[in-house]
Parts: sequence; structure tokens; C-alpha cells
Amino acid sequence: MIKIPISQEKKQVIENIISLFIFQGSTYILPLITLPYLVRALGPEKFGLVAFAQAFTYYFMVIAEYGFIHTASKKIAISRDTNDGLVQVFNSIMLIKIILLGICFIALVVIIAAFSKFRRDWDLYLITYFAVMSNIFFPTWFFQGMEKMKYISYLTILSRVIFIVAIFSLVKARSDYIYVPLSNLIGTVTASVISLWIIIKKFGIRIKAPLKTSIYSELREGWHVFLGMASVSVYTTSNIFILGLFCRNEIVGYYKAADSIIKAFVALLSPVSQSMYPYISRLVVDSKKKAVAIIKKLLIGVGAATIIMGVAIFTFAPYIVKILLGPQYTQSVIILRILSPLPFLLGTSSIVAVQGLLAFNMNKAFSSIVICVGIVNVILAFILTPLYKDIGISIALLISEMIATCAVIFVFKYRRSQSVFA
Repeated sequence: MIKIPISQEKKQVIENIISLFIFQGSTYILPLITLPYLVRALGPEKFGLVAFAQAFTYYFMVIAEYGFIHTASKKIAISRDTNDGLVQVFNSIMLIKIILLGICFIALVVIIAAFSKFRRDWDLYLITYFAVMSNIFFPTWFFQGMEKMKYISYLTILSRVIFIVAIFSLVKARSDYIYVPLSNLIGTVTASVISLWIIIKKFGIRIKAPLKTSIYSELREGWHVFLGMASVSVYTTSNIFILGLFCRNEIVGYYKAADSIIKAFVALLSPVSQSMYPYISRLVVDSKKKAVAIIKKLLIGVGAATIIMGVAIFTFAPYIVKILLGPQYTQSVIILRILSPLPFLLGTSSIVAVQGLLAFNMNKAFSSIVICVGIVNVILAFILTPLYKDIGISIALLISEMIATCAVIFVFKYRRSQSVFA
């Protein structure tokens, strides 16, 4: 048998891809174990209420994350051989997150006190806030930059297993909806504490006050990516929030159920993009031509896989809904079919945006595109949702993702001397 030699660097990339497949599977696919149980136990109305609370509190997480998942992982990847540099980056980012977390909590309390819609279920919003925000202390960006994604995989599996056990143990009836975010909180806090312990013990990161210059540097470098990530949330998570403003919780439940299935399919491919980002970021410094060649191969592979995936979702939507969601969610079939092109659109745009625009330091172009698309999505959502409810919001999201995909390809093609399609 002829053995093909593989460099240590390529072995690391392959290991990272496998680890992130496990990570994404734990994040989006393992919850499918609880999805059939939750949608039936809670019913569309309470399931929709929980989804609305998650969408609302997700805004605060976007603010506290500040785009560090990309800027920080890139910085860690470049300076990971110098311990002092790692210590400064880590402590600066964690301090910024803690400050933003405090500001967001004050804003949440004010909103709950000011609006009756939120006062009615104040306990749900508070627990959901802490459940969602506990994710910011899970330093995915650090492990991604160090190319040690196996830690992310193990800890995410632990978090999801705790969540699953808690759901089946605590949620028995529709009145138990409050235990959904509580189960998530228990899992994420456990994983976050262990991850911080690993970083301190395994990687020798010391907890110390960061330099002001380091804090300002992280804020400045993360600004444009933050704008882009915030805008992404506008035309993803905001759709559930906007839908909840105009429609009953049942309608939100139908949409959220279909959206959860789509995200599970998309999660199967996103590890490829995430794990390649540190590698391509370093490769761009040495050879932009090689980096573009890899992006081409990624586009071909991911594009083919997601086209097949989309066709399968559209064709078998009635059976998928019947098996996973049950007879109460027949309305989710048409939503699932409308959203079936999303795996292709998201897979393609993610590779070009992250491996192309961000890795090639086109952060401003990235944020500009996503901000514009986010504005378009909000406009479409406010026009279509009052008229067509969950169907309207699904169409708004589909159009927005089509625009986003075309825009990132166009910009990357004409901003680089070497086109992806040359």
C-alpha cells in the first residue's frame, strides 16, 4: 500500500475540521434529539414564546461578543508563539466582554420594566439572558486561533448532554417552559468554567489587568467585524423577533421549528469554513495565490454538497416535519421548503466572506455588505410579515441571503487581482 505523506500543518487542519464537525453537531444536531420532544411537550405557543425570548436576548450576546470570534482568533493564530502576546489578547477581550455584559444587563432590566410584553414573562427573559450570555465566557475564539478545536468539541458535547438530560428530566408539560433556558444555562456555565480552567492550566494564560493600548487595539480591530456580525443577526435572529412583534407565539413556533431544522443542516458544513480560517489567514501572508486556490476548492466542494442538501430538504420536507415536529406543525412544511436554498447560499457566502474578505483584510467591505443586506432584510420583514406572517418573513430571509451571497462574491472578485472565478 502506498502511503501519501501529509504535512503536520495539513494534519492539524484535518483534525480541526473533524473537531468542528463534532462541535457543530453538538450545537445544532444533538438538540434535534430534544426538538421532537420539546415541540410536542410545549406546543407551538410556548415553544414560540421561548424562541422569541432567545431571539431577543441574542441581541445582547452579539454586542458582548463584539466580533471577537473572527478578529481574536486571527490575532491568536498569528501571535500564538509569544505567551505575553496571548496573555494580553486574552485578558483584553475578557475584560471588554465583562464590561459589555454589565451594560447589556442594565439595558435588559430597563426594557423589562418599561414594556408590558416583557414584564409578563420577566423570569423567562432574565434566565434566557444569563443562559445566552454565559456563552461569551466560552472562548471558542481562543481554541480556534490556537488550532486546538478538540477542546471546543469535548466541552460542547458536555454542555449539550447536560442540556438534553435536564430537558427530559424537567420539562413535562407546557407550564415547564421556563426550564428550557434554565437547562441551557446549567450546560453552558459548566462548559465555560472548565474551558477557562483549561486555558489557565494547559496554555499558561495568566489572569492580569491588560494594557489600555491592548484594549483599544481589540476594540478598534473588532469594530467593523462587530458591525458585520450585528447586521448578520439583524437578518437571522431578528426575523424571529420581528415575527413575534406582529404575530401570535404559535406562528413564531412554526417558523422557529423549521429554522432549527435548516440550521442543523447548515451546521454540517460550517466547520470546514471555521477550521480553515486560521490556516488561510496565515497562508495569505505567504502566498495569496495559494490561498485563492484553496478557496476555489472549498467553493466547489461545499457548493455541490449544499445543492444536494437543499434539493433533499425541499423534496422530503413533509416527511421531515412529520417525523421531527409532529402533526401540530404542518405549517412548518412550506416554511422549510422556502428556506431550503439556505444551505447553499449560507455555505457559499460563508466561505467567500470569511476565507476571502476577512482573511484578506477586507473587514470594511465585509461589514458594509452585511449592514446593507441587514437593512434590506429589516425593510422586507416589516413589509412582508404583517401581510404574510411566517411565509413573509421566510421570503424576506431568502431574498436577503441571495443578495448577501451575490455581494460577497462580487466584491471579492473585483477587489482582488486574482479572481476566485478566474
